[in-house]
Amino acid sequence: MLKVVARLVSSAREELKAKQLLFHYQLLSVCLLLLAGGVVFITEWLNPEFFNFPYFKLNVRWDDILRFWPLFLYAAIMAYLSSIKLVSSNHDAKILKWDLITSVMAGLWEELGFRWLFICTSMIVIVVTNWLFGSFLGTILGIGVVVMGLIVLIAGKSLSRLKGLVTIALGCLLAWASIGADPMFWIYDHVTVPIASLVTFGQFGNIFYSTDYPKLFIFGMVAANARFRDGHKYQGLVGVINAWIVGFIFMGAMINYGIGTAIFIHAFYDIEFGIIHYIFRKTDVL
Repeated sequence: MLKVVARLVSSAREELKAKQLLFHYQLLSVCLLLLAGGVVFITEWLNPEFFNFPYFKLNVRWDDILRFWPLFLYAAIMAYLSSIKLVSSNHDAKILKWDLITSVMAGLWEELGFRWLFICTSMIVIVVTNWLFGSFLGTILGIGVVVMGLIVLIAGKSLSRLKGLVTIALGCLLAWASIGADPMFWIYDHVTVPIASLVTFGQFGNIFYSTDYPKLFIFGMVAANARFRDGHKYQGLVGVINAWIVGFIFMGAMINYGIGTAIFIHAFYDIEFGIIHYIFRKTDVL
């Protein structure tokens, strides 16, 4: 029995350290925001029409917030399910404090990043890579991939020969895409955005396929949300999928109601987890 108690106390101590480490990571991420902001500022100065980001509205209206009650209900259910293995310890209050701090920080820096600055930097990256792969680099890479495929095809056995044929086909496709085409735009338009629409059950089709938003801006939003998703890999597969889908909801909030609303609902979403976890620790409901 004493070993079990000691293990639970150690687990709570490790959770507290993880919360504190997350806060330090968030501070570093704020520095990354400043760097991204510098890049965006310079690009905006050189080309004022490149970004066209009219969603920086910080005013928050309660009727807009209440539109997202299904998201808050979902957060409460997920927090309940994730409370099953939690136990009370003398670290409960400190864990709650760091939960609240990191939740507010996440709402601020992640929305300013993934729903604003990182969208802009993603647009820059997409344009640059599209130019590279749509020019000499794409042709060179395509030829290189074809050569690799030929080597595998000639030297390999039956299964390896199949891989060689597939590699040759991919190389030919890459070389073809680099000739008078926009390969990155094509991939986002015909592969990435349709997958994002499928994952979100078509709920954001009015954004993904709308003529009201420049395609490059839509591509940048999808790319930024992919980075937001990947930032939650430490939460496992469920956390990654959840972050991807919830990130699109935050994206919709930013577009329709402004970034201030996105910041609020993101912070409140995370705060729910901290408060519900604390309640279950203290009441031992489960």
